[in-house]
Amino acid sequence: MASLLIGTIAGPVSAQALLIPFKKTDPAQATLRFSKLRTASWQGKFKKGEKNKIKFALAEYYLQVNDLFDARQSLEEYLEDKSVDVSMLLANIFLYKIAENQKDEQRMVQLKKEIFNQKFILLFDNYKKVSYSSLSGNEYDVHYFVDRIEIFINGNAFETIRF
Repeated sequence: MASLLIGTIAGPVSAQALLIPFKKTDPAQATLRFSKLRTASWQGKFKKGEKNKIKFALAEYYLQVNDLFDARQSLEEYLEDKSVDVSMLLANIFLYKIAENQKDEQRMVQLKKEIFNQKFILLFDNYKKVSYSSLSGNEYDVHYFVDRIEIFINGNAFETIRF
């Protein structure tokens, strides 16, 4: 079965290389590949950063198909690795949106604390912008204002969370 997914693997494999054939053509096929890679013995073939990018890309797909259970699971696994970049903020924001959808007020309060717990200095006129590009090809922009955070996905407004 492994040969159907990725063929013979010799040595380390780049997560980016695995996505190239599927990135624009069939997200379901790419997600199936990610899922199998995440749970199979192939996981040892990836560097830690690539494993994390796969988990984040899986969560993106699950959110796109409204599979909130698997999205939440992937995001929580992603957060366990304690990366230090804007993708951690995005993962918490996605979890916040899931909690909001499920009307889980207690979880929303907890996640809001996590979201605004990030240390950053507000030394700017209007807002501070940070960006993240996912393996799925999505471009994220996060705008930090004095009183809120605004998130954009591929240039489109996604969420605003106020302090």
